[in-house]
Amino acid sequence: MSRLANKEANHSFGLKEKRMPYTIVSEICEGAEDCIPVCPVDCIVWPAEEKKNAKGFKYPYIDMDTCIDCGACLAACPIEGAILDEGKPELQLV
Repeated sequence: MSRLANKEANHSFGLKEKRMPYTIVSEICEGAEDCIPVCPVDCIVWPAEEKKNAKGFKYPYIDMDTCIDCGACLAACPIEGAILDEGKPELQLV
C-alpha cells in the first residue's frame, strides 16, 4: 500500500498518522528554489545567515514543525536526493 493510500485508510478509520516532515539535504541541495513557491504552508526558509554547502550552493531548510507532509517540494525539486520524504533534521544545516 502506498503512503498516500495508507494515510487515506487511516483517515477513513479516524486514526491519526504520525506526521513525518520532509527534509532538505543541505549538502546535496543546489539552491534551485523550485521547492519554495510550491509549499502551501511556507515551511521552506533560508537560514538567517546566508550559508553555502560544500558544493558552494546556498540552501534553504524545511521548518519541520510547520511541514504538513504534502510532498509538493519533493515533486518540484530538480536535484535528485536533495529532498527526502522523511524527517532527518541532522541532514539540514541550519
